[in-house]
Amino acid sequence: MYEVLSIVDHSTNCIWLDSCWECVEYFSWSRESLDFLTEQWKLALHLWDKESRLRSWIEEDKIRYLQLIDLWNQAKKS
Repeated sequence: MYEVLSIVDHSTNCIWLDSCWECVEYFSWSRESLDFLTEQWKLALHLWDKESRLRSWIEEDKIRYLQLIDLWNQAKKS
């Protein structure tokens, strides 16, 4: 669940999910850059799949949403 929640606060260490308009990164047109971006894209797809499964799980029972918020709030206090 940590990985999914890390999408919210942009701490996945995935360039496709953590980037914002304020923190632009530039890459050269090189094999190394393309390999890096390809691996990062695979990571993004993996995390989006986990997020999709969590969203479906929450939608099955709306009380889970409230439980998730409680869990998030507890984590913020630690």
